[in-house]
Amino acid sequence: MGGMDIELLFENRYYVTKNIFSEFLKSIVLKRLRICGVILAVVCLYIAYLNIMRERNTFEILVFIVMFFFSIAIYFLHFKVSKDMMKNTLAVHNGIIPESIFRFGEDTITLEEGKVFMEFNYNQIRRIYELKKLYVMMIGKQNGIIIRKDSFSVGTFHKFKEFIERKCRKIKK
Repeated sequence: MGGMDIELLFENRYYVTKNIFSEFLKSIVLKRLRICGVILAVVCLYIAYLNIMRERNTFEILVFIVMFFFSIAIYFLHFKVSKDMMKNTLAVHNGIIPESIFRFGEDTITLEEGKVFMEFNYNQIRRIYELKKLYVMMIGKQNGIIIRKDSFSVGTFHKFKEFIERKCRKIKK
């Protein structure tokens, strides 16, 4: 398939799950929104409490309580979005979850997922995040190359991390 590198240095293979999407979303894509949700929840609860203590307008108290629950929903949004991402993955791949295969050569990264084939250059990587189970190389603000640390079929995570850090010296980590 596609422009396969002559020398395969690393390969990472896994099947996506809601948990993978959830970890990616809550730790990277939706992180700031989740923080705002917590701040808003605390502020709303505090204002509602003050209004209750001062025996203020019941409607005003109700508004802040509703806003509190809305902000809690924002905090847990990653569950809904990860579920939607799984549905989208199933739709794109005709009802099955195909294996995601990332191959890393000296100059390019390839992704093979069912009938989908993509190729990336290392200079497209804008930021790198190391999460609990994942290593994510962001290409843009919402798209990333998601690697499972425990799923290398060629090479090891430790050697891979050294390789990527050499390839992407100027990148924020």
